[in-house]
Amino acid sequence: MVVRRALVIAMAVWSAASASAQLQTWAVKEEQELRPGYYTKILAKKQGWVTFQVESREGITCYTAKPQEGEDLPPPFKDSLLARDKALLQITLDPVDNEKLLWSIDGPHTGEAQYRVPGDRFMETIDGLGVEDFSKDGAVIEFRWEGWRYPRIYEGHAVVEGRFDLTGLQRAAIRHRKLCGAA
Repeated sequence: MVVRRALVIAMAVWSAASASAQLQTWAVKEEQELRPGYYTKILAKKQGWVTFQVESREGITCYTAKPQEGEDLPPPFKDSLLARDKALLQITLDPVDNEKLLWSIDGPHTGEAQYRVPGDRFMETIDGLGVEDFSKDGAVIEFRWEGWRYPRIYEGHAVVEGRFDLTGLQRAAIRHRKLCGAA
């Protein structure tokens, strides 16, 4: 039983390391089929920000993301960056108003994120879908994300804390709009 559990853990670690290595060697504009029927292309990689385009039968989705400090960005699976247990800083178009860009901190499940610039006394809650203010470019922010895998039954509680380097935030937003349009 112990050997079987160790083998499962080793395979999970190898799989995560393999996926991370795959992303590091994945060339810009190269398309890969990560899951049957889901074609993913990296549109840009700059200053730690990666812009992905995911195409499936349902349509095309675009993501720009940056991992928390000290972590690697996971490759996208299906139509989002869901294969993770850490938080991501993500830039997207507002689904209600495609003219607005938002940034948000997304955790592994449904949850709520708060952030602050080091030295600030209190945390700011990210309301709604994200934050429109891109003036924090170059700052490092501390964050806390808390959520549930199954919120209706309060199962799978998770807390992720860390820091994000917002260097390149404004350029990443401009690049996202240019490469993704209203995707």
